[in-house]
Amino acid sequence: MHLKIEQLEANYKELAREIVRVRQLLEDQYSLRPQFLESSPLNKSFGERVDDMIKQVIQNKSLSINIMGYFDHNHVNKLQPCAERVRIISRDRDVKKDITLLNALNMMLGAGSEVRTNDQLHARLIQTEKSVIVGSADLEADCISGNRIDACIWSNHPEIVESTKIFFQRIWDKSESLGETIILFDDFEGEEHKINSEPKRNWEVYKGSGNIIVTDEIKRRPKSTRCVKITSPNGSTTYMLYKFRESKKLKIDYYLRQEEFNEGGNGAAFHVFHTPINVDRPIPSENEAIHMAIREKELYYYDTTHHHFYKIQPKKWYHIILEIDCTEHKFTCYVNGEKFEGNFRYPLENVDVILTTPWRERPEWTTYIDQVKITKTA
Repeated sequence: MHLKIEQLEANYKELAREIVRVRQLLEDQYSLRPQFLESSPLNKSFGERVDDMIKQVIQNKSLSINIMGYFDHNHVNKLQPCAERVRIISRDRDVKKDITLLNALNMMLGAGSEVRTNDQLHARLIQTEKSVIVGSADLEADCISGNRIDACIWSNHPEIVESTKIFFQRIWDKSESLGETIILFDDFEGEEHKINSEPKRNWEVYKGSGNIIVTDEIKRRPKSTRCVKITSPNGSTTYMLYKFRESKKLKIDYYLRQEEFNEGGNGAAFHVFHTPINVDRPIPSENEAIHMAIREKELYYYDTTHHHFYKIQPKKWYHIILEIDCTEHKFTCYVNGEKFEGNFRYPLENVDVILTTPWRERPEWTTYIDQVKITKTA
């Protein structure tokens, strides 16, 4: 009896060794073997792997990145090019007492990230759809530089990545929003925006006979050196478009300067749409929630008739805020603080596109747009 048990134990141990061997072979074949990462004065492999993950997210717009733990200014600039695909959870008590953490999180909010807090949080996790890091290290300067000693495990094993994704979402759903969900913030000052080139990162430019470029020829405030210049000649079909997450209530905040009018006193502003749209063809009017532009040197909106509501002077900046409510099919517009209310052109249930539109049949005009911010309010 004892011999049989011993034989079974030997067979079991041999089978277990064989399973480990086969697993290691498969992991090596498909590059799925976990890696140990260290952050210390002698080894900074944690920071190197983090930079590699962020680079992948920036280059591949189908990827997003989830972060748990402490977060400081160290990675704000690195993450801003993909900020709208970043979600961060930090511990509530840390946010309340640490101004460095709060400022960094607010900067990410301003760039378009989503940020939440959870007072029970102790986990440290950095995860994309392709890989994950779990360990003691945070995305903060001391961890990245090796001034603090941390240990982590990196894995791209599908089961582990999926498990951490489910874990993050469960904690995310139970966490509190730090502030308004900022979908987009762009002042066209970042390195990705080149002078005399089309705006990048968040924007799509559909090129026709008009011209849309980032320029430094007009300054709106002392710290602002760049904005977008939109020039529309006769017959222009050029659009600047940004598509965001489908929303029922949101706020669009931007600055507008009409450098010159055409002979009809016309210029441009943002229109708000719901997809599907095809910018290479005339846009179906039934996809349009808000039609607002400059006509006869005045801001106006159109539902079934033209409603003129604010005179526009050339070579002057105007601060415009649109508060949009798809549940009521109405909007409120503030121009330099003065309030106006209007109705949708068509009663759309949600919106997800803003774009500029030209006056195709008119002679040339020039418009400048700066500091565009879209905030989801519900």
